[in-house]
Amino acid sequence: MKRLFSLALLTVFILASIGTVSAFENIFPGDAYDMLDPENTAYKPDAYILDVRTPAEWYWVGHPGKDKCDNGAFLEEPVRKVINIPWYVWEYVPQDKKYDRKIPNRFFDEEVVRQFDPGDIIIVMCRSGKRSVSASEELEEPTHPACKRLEELGYYNIYNMLGGFEGGRNKATDPANCQHRTKDEGWKNKGLPYVDNDKGIWTPQQRGRSLAE
Repeated sequence: MKRLFSLALLTVFILASIGTVSAFENIFPGDAYDMLDPENTAYKPDAYILDVRTPAEWYWVGHPGKDKCDNGAFLEEPVRKVINIPWYVWEYVPQDKKYDRKIPNRFFDEEVVRQFDPGDIIIVMCRSGKRSVSASEELEEPTHPACKRLEELGYYNIYNMLGGFEGGRNKATDPANCQHRTKDEGWKNKGLPYVDNDKGIWTPQQRGRSLAE
């Protein structure tokens, strides 16, 4: 388990990162899996998945992890390799009597620095992996702005997971699929191990990489 960052160190890193920008690369879910698998030649010990979906998606839809057949145990043991820090969160607005889907997670930058060490490989994953084109799409497709912000921090190696966890929607013109997410893309549809539970779920201002049970 890696050390926690102190508040002073956090401040130093953020100040040092101002004006620093680096490019991120796109990779497929299978490539991400190989980077996390200790038995694969592509294994990177400092690689982690940053799941920027909402806690509701983490719990109800599922997330990469050890399935009920014990596949993917290395994603959780001896240290959790999939970290949930949402880029946007749902929030109920009483005056509008609805959930607003555009509430930024104000703890995002702070928690990224606390959860990861400089030089870590961060594979950013959302629902479908599409790059956002407007702020209104950022909750559903948050990978692009999240990657951009991490680049600005300047001291991580950033990858974007194409297809995300579920992949994109099927075409509306396909009556057999009715716009469900059944495309041959995304972590889940590629048959990679996942689980649906609340272990590791994001809570406001979580501290350090102490998410392994």
